Amino acid sequence: MAVALGIGAAVLAGWGGGIAWADDAGGSSATADTATSTESAADSPTDTEKSDDDAEPDTTKPDAEPEESAEDHDEVARSAPLAVDDDTGDLPTPIPASTPSTRDTSDDDDVEPSNPKPIPAVSVSSTSANLAEFGATDSPQTPAAATTAWAVPGSSRREFDPDVESSAQADSAASSVHNSLSYTAPPTLRDRLTLMGLRVARDVFAAFGVDLAGTLATLLSSEDPPFFVKYGLNARQSQREVSPGNVWKVWEFEPEDPSGKTVIGIHGGGHVRHPTLLHWIDYTRMARETGATVVVPMYPLATTPTGSLRNVIPAMADFISHEIGDHTAENVSVYADSAGCTYAFAALRELILRGDALPASIVLISGVADASLTNPAIRTVDDPFLNPDSLQLWTTDSHAYDGITDLTNPMVSPLYLETDVLAALPPTTIYVGTEEMLLPDNLLLHRRAVDVGAPISIVLGQGQFHDWAISGLAINSAAPRIRPDVYRRLGLFELGPRTLILSAFPAEADAVLARTTLDRNSTVVVDGHHFYLGTLGGKKVLLAMTGIGMVNATRTTEVALDYFTPESGISVGAVVFSGVAGGSGRTEIGSVAIPARWTPDDGQTWQAVDGDMLAVANTLDVDLRSSGSIGDPACYCGLLTGPQVDLGREPSLFVGGDGSSDDFNNGTAFPAIPLGGDIFGPRPCAAPDFSILATGNFFQALAPFLAFGLLSNLGFLTDVPPAVDAVDQETAAAQLVALAHGVPFLGIRGTSDGPGDPLRLPGYPFTFFVYKQIASENAAIVTEAFLQSWSGA
Repeated sequence: MAVALGIGAAVLAGWGGGIAWADDAGGSSATADTATSTESAADSPTDTEKSDDDAEPDTTKPDAEPEESAEDHDEVARSAPLAVDDDTGDLPTPIPASTPSTRDTSDDDDVEPSNPKPIPAVSVSSTSANLAEFGATDSPQTPAAATTAWAVPGSSRREFDPDVESSAQADSAASSVHNSLSYTAPPTLRDRLTLMGLRVARDVFAAFGVDLAGTLATLLSSEDPPFFVKYGLNARQSQREVSPGNVWKVWEFEPEDPSGKTVIGIHGGGHVRHPTLLHWIDYTRMARETGATVVVPMYPLATTPTGSLRNVIPAMADFISHEIGDHTAENVSVYADSAGCTYAFAALRELILRGDALPASIVLISGVADASLTNPAIRTVDDPFLNPDSLQLWTTDSHAYDGITDLTNPMVSPLYLETDVLAALPPTTIYVGTEEMLLPDNLLLHRRAVDVGAPISIVLGQGQFHDWAISGLAINSAAPRIRPDVYRRLGLFELGPRTLILSAFPAEADAVLARTTLDRNSTVVVDGHHFYLGTLGGKKVLLAMTGIGMVNATRTTEVALDYFTPESGISVGAVVFSGVAGGSGRTEIGSVAIPARWTPDDGQTWQAVDGDMLAVANTLDVDLRSSGSIGDPACYCGLLTGPQVDLGREPSLFVGGDGSSDDFNNGTAFPAIPLGGDIFGPRPCAAPDFSILATGNFFQALAPFLAFGLLSNLGFLTDVPPAVDAVDQETAAAQLVALAHGVPFLGIRGTSDGPGDPLRLPGYPFTFFVYKQIASENAAIVTEAFLQSWSGA
């Protein structure tokens, strides 16, 4: 079974990458290290034999050399930023500090390493929210056989410390965001079985002298995409003269409604293979899902001298420069995997040294940071695909490294990029798996980026293997979940400020979603909270369902305002809470209240809403619904939408007065219930990622709620509401978070229970169940009208 799983997984993956080095030495050095603390790990990109548990030096290796001091390692680290004679591959004298025309750089090796403030680690996904997200309080599942690979320096790991002050997170500088480190969720059972099967299959085929991954990559590679991946796209092939006399085939995938963004896809394949089926699916899916035009240059392979890195890299730089010239730098990004990452880094280095314009961002998957393979830590990772001692299929007869005698040459090893070049890179994100032998060197590259303030972030796929983050025929749980994050980092979302529209439960959220035009790739999941990008009332919005109660409202608002900042590309310019509430004598059932102030503590303290937003609300002239169904059409598919209620009057809009939010759950989160319908469900029924398997916070919140909050919640049935114009369980809580972040806030509440009941029901909760839908829709009508009139975010 395991063998079958492994073979099937490898066939599906096609092992799209290949590798990007030549192991001329036939092995690796075995220098033992003497570090005794995590702090010393930050001193050198070559120092990897350390763990967070102060591991003793490994002196068991047969060819171990004398121990080196930390100072010796620091000398090696600081010798990395050198100018390279690309004609000889030698490393001559250090280059002087310089400032390329397109970036502000620095080359002062005596400056202390930067120590960025921690930022929240988040997961971004468009599918399967019932699967665990990666978040600031999660501990990565460290592979037992790869502890040395996890020598992550302290300043990078602090972002996962649950005791980190939230104020420090909110004050994070842009530079800290741009060199963040995040983990995906731990591997699922399917991930573990797939990994086990891949390893078994690898060993079985190796016993017969067959490199399974390399052989499959060869069988599945093709110079042209198969016909079925091009459906719905304007797929065209052209011949481009990238430099005088140097003509490349180029594939271009343009969607029917292009966004104006261009992604340059540089495929992997160990320099000697064309893209696999995996790549072609990935490129075409990206074009469909984002509206970007994906351009794939078919660079010469290293099976001939023409395809050597020394020949291809300058031409690749010319190609990127030509795309920037055609589409402008802010509309061009680079997306590469495996060996393609070597071309991407080297081409960007070429552009920086020339002083030419750079693309807006780079996303790299499973790239090689050090082509020399001399890091002992790479042998501690049980990589199911790659082994530094068995790369013959990729290196035999390869001309990739013709003319390059030193594999620490920064042209082929990004770990040794010149400091000026490293600091001048555009925002760069590296996705690498914990089960890749490439992990240790990529962590060292990230550590060096932190030291010099370079904008390189890294996302570690827990339990994931080579090229795990490619979306084509994903066989792991993590790939589809991080795709929106990949798209965001490529700049394919429409960036800028948005208005955050919050609602508490599905009926409220669905009423807003029904009036919203969602973006192409609309779902963003942050720490388990689902957000939806779209346009409402002519304004760009970010929609979210908080869940019922003050605790849920506080958490969701905090997650949104901590994550969606200018550094993330999508920021929150204002917050509006749209939903239902109990009313008073001035706000009858069906009417909508926009209070001027809110209290979270029964009138002990009051917070005013934003004055400018309230002034706009005062100018609104809206037609509110007086009749409608009792159920949410999106949730019940007509089962409960048949019964209609008619208020027998025209509801009104009331602006001003007071609102109150109360915690009836005794400080606990109210649990969402799987398949809980239009009130208790964990996700809006009209959400693009709605799933009957979604559980929301049910398993986390149920026990505390039953233990501490149930009796208090039942007391809500008999409590007499205060003499205010709207009473609910969320608005004031969200307002406090918005005020703490300096974000304008407004609450819009449709009245679902209170005076004016034409059916003369016994009161709450009966009126709530009958009139909540009309109240939700009227609140959404006012929310849309407000956005149409408001000139803010």
